[in-house]
Amino acid sequence: MDRKAHTLAETVKQFYNLLGGYTNSDFSINQPELQALLNLFSDHIYYNRCGKIIEGKDALRKFYEHERRLYGKHTLDKIVVDESDNGSAAVLGTFDGVNKAQKRLLVRFSDFFSFNSQGKISFRETLTAQI
Repeated sequence: MDRKAHTLAETVKQFYNLLGGYTNSDFSINQPELQALLNLFSDHIYYNRCGKIIEGKDALRKFYEHERRLYGKHTLDKIVVDESDNGSAAVLGTFDGVNKAQKRLLVRFSDFFSFNSQGKISFRETLTAQI
């Protein structure tokens, strides 16, 4: 894996590590982790989350602070990086956690990322399936 592919893969891994840490077990928001998570994204992020469209970093912050109320762990099975243009990555994994109603969620997911010329995430699309 060359340096660019390694850097993109590390950004993706960092994203999931922060995603697991920005919500505490009582569903309060850990602001330093949330800010670090948001710093991985372009100001003009376009995120398609299973058909829900989120555009721009302000909308993404609102989503993570008020809508995505989950606590759990992402296990990454595979990360595939394409170095062409500014780079992209595809991820396959499992989320095991709970929602705010304390309902257990066990979900397979695929995530697709594109990056801008500064290495920030400019596009993300998530597909999920309950297991």
